[in-house]
Amino acid sequence: MKVPNSQKMEGRIALLASYPKSGSTWTRLFLSAASLVKEGGSEFNLNRRPYAVPFASDRKLILDETGLDTSELTLEESAMAQRWALQELSFYAAFKGRRTGLKTHDRWLVGQDSKPVFDSTNCAAIVLLVRNPLDIAGSLAHHLGISIDGAIEQLCDPEFCMTPGLDEQVHTQIPYIQGTWGSHTASWLHAPLPQRIVVRYEDLLGDPEKWFSKIAICFGIELTQQECKQAIEHTGFSKLQDLEAKDGFIERPVKLNQFFRKGRLDGWRTELNDRQVRKIIDNFSDIMSELGYEIPN
Repeated sequence: MKVPNSQKMEGRIALLASYPKSGSTWTRLFLSAASLVKEGGSEFNLNRRPYAVPFASDRKLILDETGLDTSELTLEESAMAQRWALQELSFYAAFKGRRTGLKTHDRWLVGQDSKPVFDSTNCAAIVLLVRNPLDIAGSLAHHLGISIDGAIEQLCDPEFCMTPGLDEQVHTQIPYIQGTWGSHTASWLHAPLPQRIVVRYEDLLGDPEKWFSKIAICFGIELTQQECKQAIEHTGFSKLQDLEAKDGFIERPVKLNQFFRKGRLDGWRTELNDRQVRKIIDNFSDIMSELGYEIPN
C-alpha cells in the first residue's frame, strides 16, 4: 500500500493519547461540556455531545478519509492507513482554520516506512494522559469483565494488542497496538514530540481547573475561569454517575452495568493484594518513578 506524500506543514489535529482506563473518556466529556458552555448551552447530555473526540483508529473514519477498507490489512498496513487518514484530516482542518480532536490507545507507532503515525505533520498538540498502573488494574478488570490477575497480565504483556473479541466495540477499530503499560507510556513520553504535554489522571482529580484548562487550550478551546468551572461541574464524577443512571451511556460495553465506577485515588489499596502490587511494581517501577508516582514498600 502506497501512502501519498504530504507537503511539509504544521498539523492541525489535537490528539489525546492514553493507555485504556486512564481518564480519556472523562477528558473527552469535559471537552464536550466546555464546547457546550462556549456555545451558551446549559443542559449537558452524555449521549448527545457538541464536541466529539473519536478514535484515530476508527475504521469508518479511515475509510471516509482514504477510501481504504481496513478489514483485510496487516497491522503495518493499518498503521500506514491511519497516518494517511490523519494527514487528510489535518489538511481539512487547516483549510477550515481550526483544530480537530482525536484520541488513541495505541502506543507511539512507527510504520514499516520508518515514518511515525503521529508527528508534527499531522498533530498540532498531543496530550499524553497517564494514570498509576496500580489503579488501572482494578478499573481495567471491571471494564473488560475479567479478574484483576487477568488485567495485570494484560498490563504486563509485551505483545498485547487489543483485537475483536476482547471488547465488543473493537471491531469498529483497527487493532490497538499497546504492549505493556510501561512500554506504551514510555513510547509517548520519550518520543520526539515537542508539541506534547503530560497530564496525570491524579492531577486532574487534584486540580481540575488548572489541568483541564490546559487541555482545552490544546484542543483549541479557550475558556474563561468561570466557563472552565461550569464545564467541570457538568462532568464531576457523581454528576456523570447520575446522568448514566438516568439516561444510560452509549459508550458503555453491553456487559457492564455501570461505566463510571469510582474515579478516585488509590483504589488499589483495597482492591489489590500484596502479590498483585508487587508484580506491577517489579515491572514498572522505573517509569512510575519518572512520572512521580510513589513506589509502595
